[in-house]
Amino acid sequence: MDQQVALVTGANRGIGLEVARGLVDRGFRILVVARSASKAEGAVRALRGTGHGPEPLALASDLGQLASVRELARRVSDSVGRLDALVLNAATAPARRTTTVDGYEAQFQVNHLAGYLLLRLLDPLLRKTAETHGGARIVIVASEAHRRTHIDVDDPNFERRRYGKVRAYGASKLANVLTTYALHRRLKDTGVTVNAVHPGTVSTGLLGGMFGPLYPMRFLFRAPKSGAAPLIRLAAADEVGGIGGRYFNRFDDVPSSEASYDRDLQERLWDLSEALVGLSGGP
Repeated sequence: MDQQVALVTGANRGIGLEVARGLVDRGFRILVVARSASKAEGAVRALRGTGHGPEPLALASDLGQLASVRELARRVSDSVGRLDALVLNAATAPARRTTTVDGYEAQFQVNHLAGYLLLRLLDPLLRKTAETHGGARIVIVASEAHRRTHIDVDDPNFERRRYGKVRAYGASKLANVLTTYALHRRLKDTGVTVNAVHPGTVSTGLLGGMFGPLYPMRFLFRAPKSGAAPLIRLAAADEVGGIGGRYFNRFDDVPSSEASYDRDLQERLWDLSEALVGLSGGP
């Protein structure tokens, strides 16, 4: 049987690296995605000797550039014949409002739009894998921060509203949950499942960007390996193989925020995201 393949974004450190390590231990071939080639290759070196089978593949992609995301999807589609798990883990939380080369607020693009574009472009490969091998999974890393904010689809880039990094981060994580539910409807009967998960409050570089002065107290928070565990479960465990369209707080299947169940908001965000990344139609 062909070896299972998983792609993990933000896989060069923190939770992403531990997810990659855990999936290698479970026999997956890992596609390591990081912002630069040096970071991706460093992760491959860290994973070398773990598990069995082919060495992980290092892939560079700057999620702050949609053209780079498109190139990543092209390389993946050309490099592998199957994709059993897509783990959208990468995120950013800059201290002040910044915009990407595409003109979008950085958290909205990196934490949401880039992942949305990637999953849309890899949709044919995921569906093919599900049809041929009995299933494929998408895991979207969200956050409990999605409960403490809202998303304005008429001003997603905070051009008219006052910007706050925590507010913008929460909005991007709400976008993750909204997308999970909208995508779940579109994946019905395909064998591809999608779930969102909050990994817990984990001691990573992202935490430092979010909480600044509190970062020296990071020893109070979960280690990356602990944060990675619920993601690995959703990507690989048999017990959740047929489960989709759910929000997990670590290992617990729990209700997400009231706003996240607003189907009109889900569809408005889907249509907006589709337009902003330059797609039309599709699943």
